[in-house]
Amino acid sequence: MTTAVEIITVVRKLADDWPDAVYDLGELTACMYDTGSIDNGPDADGCIFGQAGRVLGILDQFPDADAGGMGILTVFDDYLEIAASKDERKWVVAVQNAQDDHQTWRQAVAKADRLVPVQQGD
Repeated sequence: MTTAVEIITVVRKLADDWPDAVYDLGELTACMYDTGSIDNGPDADGCIFGQAGRVLGILDQFPDADAGGMGILTVFDDYLEIAASKDERKWVVAVQNAQDDHQTWRQAVAKADRLVPVQQGD
């Protein structure tokens, strides 16, 4: 089973690898995990958490675009059944909110780290 630390670690790596990536919601009103283009980022659709799911091989467990936009905590709780600490939960929400506000992935992670520092795996 995938853990919050694994997802956070991959999100950090994505932000390191693609610091200037910006998720483009386009006509969408909320982040989608497998839809939406990325400017200055990987050549695959979806937000930073969708990209992390792709890297970890669990993207098929995320809700698809037909399910509508769902916050990352709903994905953690209802789709992935990930037990995350209070700080991990705050961190992923901060990243998602910053990303959805058109901040770069580097800025999103930095903002989350300022709000609530969490550990990453090795």
